[in-house]
Amino acid sequence: MCAGLFAQNTYGISGSLYQAFAHAVLVVCMLCLVGAIQRRTGTTDLEAMGGLKHRAPRLAALFFLVMLNAVALPLTQSFVGEWLMFNGLWQRDGWMAFAAVTTIILGAVYMLYAYQRVMLGPENAKLPQAGDADQHDHLVLVPLIAISLILGVFPAPVLNLLDGSVQQMLSTFTALY
Repeated sequence: MCAGLFAQNTYGISGSLYQAFAHAVLVVCMLCLVGAIQRRTGTTDLEAMGGLKHRAPRLAALFFLVMLNAVALPLTQSFVGEWLMFNGLWQRDGWMAFAAVTTIILGAVYMLYAYQRVMLGPENAKLPQAGDADQHDHLVLVPLIAISLILGVFPAPVLNLLDGSVQQMLSTFTALY
């Protein structure tokens, strides 16, 4: 998010502010998932988990949808924020944009590894029998995932809401530099 602010242009600042909102939604989803997995397995150690999709297919599906948002796949709200940030950063400094995109790729690799390890890897027989996602998990995660997907396709309402703040920040940057 700081990289987008560094761009000091409309795309970069809009992307940073949009990404802050997207990140808030994503963090709530991730924490709920970690809590749900920990309650079912008794651990948060990735190396000790594996094959949960066989025991908890709905939880695996929810994790997958959140992971798509985390890796900023197109049609998710994280993609919109990152696309705007990196577009603004590219206009400012191509090398900085390249470095920032590299960090996103590394984060995506880690998320894919985590999903593979926890959900798709070989089952660990030592883990307690895990139950699937329950009503409480769905009550929190499904609306947040829906928001993420809807705002990935229709970002204009949030971007329009942010426009006044973006213009004020741009005028401040212009006055300072």
